Parts: sequence; structure tokens; C-alpha cells
Amino acid sequence: ISSEIAARIVSMPYREGETFSQGAILVAFDCDGMNASLAGAQADLRAALVGLDSARELARMKAAGQRDVELAEAKRDRAKADVDAMQARVNGCEVRAPFTGAIVERNANPHEVIGPSTPLLRIVDRQRLEIELIVSSSKLPLLRPGTIFLFRVDETGETYQAKIIRLGAVVEPASQTIKVFGVFDGPFEGVFHGMSGTAQLPV
Repeated sequence: ISSEIAARIVSMPYREGETFSQGAILVAFDCDGMNASLAGAQADLRAALVGLDSARELARMKAAGQRDVELAEAKRDRAKADVDAMQARVNGCEVRAPFTGAIVERNANPHEVIGPSTPLLRIVDRQRLEIELIVSSSKLPLLRPGTIFLFRVDETGETYQAKIIRLGAVVEPASQTIKVFGVFDGPFEGVFHGMSGTAQLPV
């Protein structure tokens, strides 16, 4: 997770190892100045809309020309673009969780002033873990998305049911192996990112 704006961090409520729900605020920035600028841009837009209404009314009464209306429309468009740009910056004042997961690493801390694209957090999705297998390419005829297999996790000693979701794009020439990707097809309590194990594929 990286920042979209340059600002001071106000809050980072989650620490390494803690879990969060989708939509939770992971990082909040001090955006008082941006909010004030947005309010100013919105006021300019309201003034531009009033000016456009006046220009149209004068044109209807033959007291102004079409050029005056077009200039008023251009001012409105410019003011609206300023509001949209400021709103986009203000939207970056809060970083919300894209999914339910856990904090792996914090790369910043409250009260730090960071710039755009600065790494803030590394997070993982704890609800959907992928299994990456290295399989002999001779097994390719047995490998299809949806194929069920068993996966024994070294760290827990437990065996879980899983299924293939996709195959790698190339065969490694030197080892004659291919990457195969799967997901757990049932409960996998106690399994974490980074664990290793062995797959038992259909014969």
C-alpha cells in the first residue's frame, strides 16, 4: 500500500500481525489544508455557475452576446475541473483496506511527512491463500484447472484439500518443470503466507 499524496500521517491504527476488515482505515493523513482548498474551489464553482446563469439571461434579453455565454461556460468548466482535482486529492487522505487481511509490515509511522508513492504498509489477504507448486512437466496431461489434490503443510503437519486454478505459461527447460497454482478447497485454519509443503497430485 503506497500513498497518493504528500502529507503528514495522523493515524496508522494497525500494527504488524493485526487483522483488519475490508474498508477499514489503514492510514489517515492530515488534510486540513486540502479540505480548505477544496472548499475554496467549490465556492469558485458556485460563483462561475451564477455568472453563467447571468450571461445566459443577458443573452436572452439581447444585452449580451453568445461569446459572453461561451466565456462563462469556460469559467464554469475550469472551476469544475479544479473541484474534481481537489476532490481527488482529498479522497487520498484516507487509505482503506481493499480486502479483509492482516498487516505484514509497516514502512511508515504516525507524524511522519511522506511523499506520493511512498510505501506505507505491506498487507496480505488471509481469506484466500494461493499455493504455488513446482511440478514435472511430464505431469501436464493430469493438470487441469479444477483438479483436486492434497497438500501437506510442513509447518503444521496437516494435510488439506486444494484445487488447481491455473497453470504457468512456460516450462522451465533446464529442470523440465512448470509452475502450477492452486487454492485451498475447504478450511485451512492455521496456514499462513510463506509456509511450504508437498502436494499429492492425482495419478
